[in-house]
Amino acid sequence: MVGFVDNLSPGTTRGFLRDGGTCTIFDFPTGPGTQLKTYAYGINNAGNIVGQLILEPYSLTDGFARIGSTYGRVTFPLSYRSAAAGLNNAGRIVGSYLDLFSGRNRGFLLQSTQ
Repeated sequence: MVGFVDNLSPGTTRGFLRDGGTCTIFDFPTGPGTQLKTYAYGINNAGNIVGQLILEPYSLTDGFARIGSTYGRVTFPLSYRSAAAGLNNAGRIVGSYLDLFSGRNRGFLLQSTQ
């Protein structure tokens, strides 16, 4: 199970992974001094995690994927906000983004090219 927790520190939200009786807190890796909120939304059977990160103070929002121990951003082109909401065991990621041109929220499906 994955989710997120407010660390009771202003502006600090961190992702968590609960596996059996163990709970692991994690953050999307960034540079020193970066204010970041990490929201974990989905996990597949391999333990790969997707979610959303928000970089403060500008509220820059991207999706993210943690495949194994490697983190990457999931950003839809020409969008203001992206979020990765779920992934299946084949590695397909679904999410949403705010279209810069229409101002509408839209969904996406990201498929591996491997």
